[in-house]
Amino acid sequence: MLRGLTAVSNPILYYKLDPGEMGIAAPASASQSVLRVASHELGNIHRFEAEAMEKGGIVIYENIYLNRQFVGSFLAARSGESKAYIIFPKHKKVNTALPKNKETNGNTNHIDAKKVRTKRLKERIQREIQILSQKLQEEENNPAEGQKAERLREKIRNLKSILIRIELAQNNKALPENINPLPGLVGSGFDAVA
Repeated sequence: MLRGLTAVSNPILYYKLDPGEMGIAAPASASQSVLRVASHELGNIHRFEAEAMEKGGIVIYENIYLNRQFVGSFLAARSGESKAYIIFPKHKKVNTALPKNKETNGNTNHIDAKKVRTKRLKERIQREIQILSQKLQEEENNPAEGQKAERLREKIRNLKSILIRIELAQNNKALPENINPLPGLVGSGFDAVA
């Protein structure tokens, strides 16, 4: 006969939504909490995609983060966060004025402006990567802050991914001609109140 067996603890977790967030904050047992939080965050991602489509945006990045901790006998999701980066195209303005110099083509100015905007965007992302890399080096010197260092690494990877997507889109011309890249619709999920 086995001795020393302990009972499995499966407490109920109660969640609360962020102010203004859509959805129902239904409770879930610790064993089902990952499914509950992940499904809520996926709903947020789908909502972001729908809003982007309505407004004519293009989703270039999506991410879901689950904050997991042991609750009772199970690794449970205590909270979640969902992010989506969206590019919104600018509306073209029709230029009715005649060009001042007949030798230049009107399209070259438009193409040059697009290249300048894309270059500025890349520079801005690269500066952000440098800043986060410096913060990461500072955090790596402090071993007590391992979770912060991991989040910084994730942000750097995400920014590098966005940079690669912009370069690929520029080479393939998959994006609209006039883009105004904005990180859009960043939402955080709900937190456990247990």
